[in-house]
Amino acid sequence: MKIKVGNIVHLRAVEGASRRTKNRLREHGERGFRIEDYSAGSWQFDGQPAILLTSVQRTQGKPWSGWLPLGEIDEIP
Repeated sequence: MKIKVGNIVHLRAVEGASRRTKNRLREHGERGFRIEDYSAGSWQFDGQPAILLTSVQRTQGKPWSGWLPLGEIDEIP
């Protein structure tokens, strides 16, 4: 996956992804996510690479924003 801040991406969970990742993608990813930031060694995920995303879709008037580990997601072309 090419990581460029500001890009809009559509994502899916890879096999073995956590329930948290699957739920965030299902609940907030219908219209895609904007990449906000990248961490090569995120403390939230035991030093694994992660990206900060903001949903394009709004839930109750506000977009969701949060970190997901790169090893649990894949971009949908």
